[in-house]
Amino acid sequence: MCSAGNFMPGALSGMSIQKEGASMTIGQKIRMFRKERHLTLRELGELAGFPNRGDVRIAQYENGSRIPKVISVRQHFSGNGA
Repeated sequence: MCSAGNFMPGALSGMSIQKEGASMTIGQKIRMFRKERHLTLRELGELAGFPNRGDVRIAQYENGSRIPKVISVRQHFSGNGA
């Protein structure tokens, strides 16, 4: 299991990341963040503070069927909530 020490403050805050000439969605950024750190959906969900079925929530964010609230993203990925 990965520790919260793998999180970098503000890792998802840069909205200017480009992918093949187009801006990335928040779901694409979450997936990139997770893959770079070799985390499973479940591991990221737990680290983000979703103890039950966090893998489903993260998958929903990644595939765009659910959009996280800005406050949630800041809390979960700022290093304070995870």
